Amino acid sequence: MGGKKRMGLKDMKNSAGFSLVEMVVATAILGIIITSALSLYLTQQKQWLIQEQVADMQQNVRVSMDELTRNLRMAGCGVLPAGLQPIELMDADPDTLILRQNLAECHITVGLNVQSNVIHTHDDPTCFVPGMRTFIWDDAGQGEWFTVEGVYTNEGSGWEEVHATENLENNYNKNDNPQVMVMTEVKYYIDQTTDQTHPTLMRSTNGLPAQAFAENIEDFQVVYLMKDGSTTSTPSSLDDVRVVQIELWARTARQDHDWTDEDYDDGYRRRTLKSYVDVRNLGI
Repeated sequence: MGGKKRMGLKDMKNSAGFSLVEMVVATAILGIIITSALSLYLTQQKQWLIQEQVADMQQNVRVSMDELTRNLRMAGCGVLPAGLQPIELMDADPDTLILRQNLAECHITVGLNVQSNVIHTHDDPTCFVPGMRTFIWDDAGQGEWFTVEGVYTNEGSGWEEVHATENLENNYNKNDNPQVMVMTEVKYYIDQTTDQTHPTLMRSTNGLPAQAFAENIEDFQVVYLMKDGSTTSTPSSLDDVRVVQIELWARTARQDHDWTDEDYDDGYRRRTLKSYVDVRNLGI
């Protein structure tokens, strides 16, 4: 009658698992593989984030330049009062640029002195409607934006009245030929103070509070190229301007602490975009 065969010492040795040394070596190799894979992943992730920031930066500066060049080409379109420039540049670092055009054909001449929120005229003011942003300007160089509250007929006096929602800041004398018009004015400047780590290209339309247009635009420069070949930021006459040059400096939203821009001694990556614009409505 057969019985179970007893396992001897030799058989027990042959059936043993991994030794402690083998387990340590295997664990070390696995750790090296995991560490290498994680390092490769983190490197690729960082490069992807950098490329994403660079792509966002380039998109910001291109959209900003397209907007600026389009409105610059429209500057001076239509009729503006004498003395009100279609392009107004405040030369600084960075610059501020104001562009004006008038396509609305909505205009009245003021007939009485303006000292409150009521503007009198003998012209037809029906093109002005409540809520409309409107500009008043006179030959003395005073001007301001206001919002129309309504248009009324002053029975018995022969006057038509345009009422502003608030009293105007300036007093306008009828001898200075004040005029009221519907036009478009766009102002661009760089806000470097609200958040110094994210300078922003701001845009204000028709005197309303400025809104952020493009983030991480750190500089904005405008130069006039004159007909004699010279360049200036303060031309004596826009009639002598041939081309307007715009430059925008953009940077990434965050710094790369493993990389240094030697010109600025920081880790931001930067792009500069330049455009030359023929301002066709100035007869250039």
